[in-house]
Amino acid sequence: MDTGKINIHHLDRFIPGAICAYWCLLSYGVYQTIPLAISPRQELVLKLGWVAGLLVLLPVFILSLFQKSLLSRLIQVALTFMLSLNIWIKALSFLTVILLPSLLVYTRLDRGMLTNDWLMWSLILPLLLFGALVSPFKQLQGTGSKVAFSLLSMAFVMLVAGQFSTVNSYPFSIGWSEGNRFYDYSLVFGKRLYQSATPIEFPYGAPGRYGLWGIWFLFGDFPIEFHRAWNAFLWFAPSLLFGWFTTQQIGSWLLRMAISFWVVLFLDQGPIYAPLLIAAILVVLPMHQRSFWIRASFLALAGWYVGLSRWTWAIVPGAWGVLVDLYLHYPDRQGNPFRRLLPTTLLGLAGIAPGILVNLHRILAPQATTLSLSQPLLWERLLPNATYPPGILLGLATAVGPLTLILAWWVGSKRIRLDPFQWLATIGSLLAFLAAGLVASIKIGGGSNLHNLDMFLVTLLLIFLIWLAKEAAFKPEQWPFSVRLLLCLVIMMPANWVFVSSVAPKILPDKATIEDALEKIQAQVAAAKISGDVLFMDQRQLLTFGRIQNVELVADYEKKYIMDQAMAGNSAYFEIFYNDLKNQRFSLIVSEPLFTNLQDESDNFGKENNAWVTWVSKPILCFYTPKTTLKQVGVQLLIPRENPENCQLP
Repeated sequence: MDTGKINIHHLDRFIPGAICAYWCLLSYGVYQTIPLAISPRQELVLKLGWVAGLLVLLPVFILSLFQKSLLSRLIQVALTFMLSLNIWIKALSFLTVILLPSLLVYTRLDRGMLTNDWLMWSLILPLLLFGALVSPFKQLQGTGSKVAFSLLSMAFVMLVAGQFSTVNSYPFSIGWSEGNRFYDYSLVFGKRLYQSATPIEFPYGAPGRYGLWGIWFLFGDFPIEFHRAWNAFLWFAPSLLFGWFTTQQIGSWLLRMAISFWVVLFLDQGPIYAPLLIAAILVVLPMHQRSFWIRASFLALAGWYVGLSRWTWAIVPGAWGVLVDLYLHYPDRQGNPFRRLLPTTLLGLAGIAPGILVNLHRILAPQATTLSLSQPLLWERLLPNATYPPGILLGLATAVGPLTLILAWWVGSKRIRLDPFQWLATIGSLLAFLAAGLVASIKIGGGSNLHNLDMFLVTLLLIFLIWLAKEAAFKPEQWPFSVRLLLCLVIMMPANWVFVSSVAPKILPDKATIEDALEKIQAQVAAAKISGDVLFMDQRQLLTFGRIQNVELVADYEKKYIMDQAMAGNSAYFEIFYNDLKNQRFSLIVSEPLFTNLQDESDNFGKENNAWVTWVSKPILCFYTPKTTLKQVGVQLLIPRENPENCQLP
């Protein structure tokens, strides 16, 4: 309904409770934020905002108790006016509502106040209601669908804004490994950027993954901000396309868009690396094609690509191909079970074989070729811990619990009917990927989020979307109340994750500080390279993008790679490293600031810190001493000690 009378009498009994609940939400958010105010002015703004909220809500609350008919008429007039607005005014108002939270957070207009979750939601809730009222989309019927679309759109915009908030020309690393990753990405197509007397080897054996991020090195020498923008794009675009193509049989483009937004939010709970999602797109693109050969070709391409990206993904496209065929094509086949299942089996093999062949050397000699198999498991990360406060099990249950219950209801209510083969493939694939993801999550270096459960999350999502499309008419209003409540949680939980994890980008040093740091590094590199090798253990992107020039690359001992060796306790690797330190091979080491303090389980990544300190920091600081520490840009320059003594090596 766009104009005319709106019956709101059934809402009368909810208005007082809703006002009280919102008032408590706003008050608690203000109460928590005031002690954190960065200035008296910000504290004053918070208090004035609280008073303004009281002045608006109190009269409405009083009317809802003593003058219900008057309040109903006032609301009726206001709603009728808003619904009768010109379509372009509605569209502009809706766009403003969707963009406002992101603008406040990522332009720092909120001055950090919206980092409080309660205050964030006290802003979002009235915006959602207003967005539903001014929604310009006639296809959306009912207040619930309009609020849901507003919520998904707002959260999607905030996620995208958060990704692009790190796009800048800052030459140093923004995070622990962000800078060095650009160096890694360049090794597939951009080795020409480096001076090296020996061939530069790519140590990770995943050209599909690193080549995707580094594809632009093939076409030219683009600046770091361009590559940061590409990185931001890869963290949401593949999941958006996966949602769009998996729902290709849903007729309404607006519903497909809403589902695609939700898919992005759901997968961000991992998050999920782009190569796995590209493989998923290749699987679903031809899934409604009757041609066996078309589907097999796409599965083979997906299997080959994920095999080049990460060896543990090798079997995933085959499993997805089996599920898609069992749900969409197997039921229409005639004949005995063998004849009906033969195409399914061949499709599975088409998806699995390329990835297996690409990684045959790893499969035949896993201990010799796969370092992660030597790294210890930290079982305590399944439960609440300092590295990931909810713990893997509770975090996963929160992320997928409501969705899993809806799937169970579909099956239990006979809306989805599965035969034994479909049951076996569904439960088998989910349990296998769940087990693999849990083990990967508790490996040292993991467990800080759900990204190692990527195969399980994408498989569960694929099943949900295919079953959703099989619903002849998606009409949640006809579902039981308990299931509609689950659907609300399915929509809200991923959106809430985006809102509560959205923080403004950290404040970077000013231009003068940056240029001064670059000049100091360049000067010390130029002086040191005369007497020996210069090791960029960290900040290798300075070489990649030409901010430090005329120095030969030492490809060994890159920070992330040496961290992997430390977590595995690879003494053979470190024996070579320690000999280079002892012999003072390097006249200068460029590193992050090194420390020697050990941590315990109450610290974030405590075990990883201790491995780094034991295997890397202490040995380096025994043979080398800091010459210059540039704290503001996170760089330390170390030179050989004149007389290192009593170096206790692991």
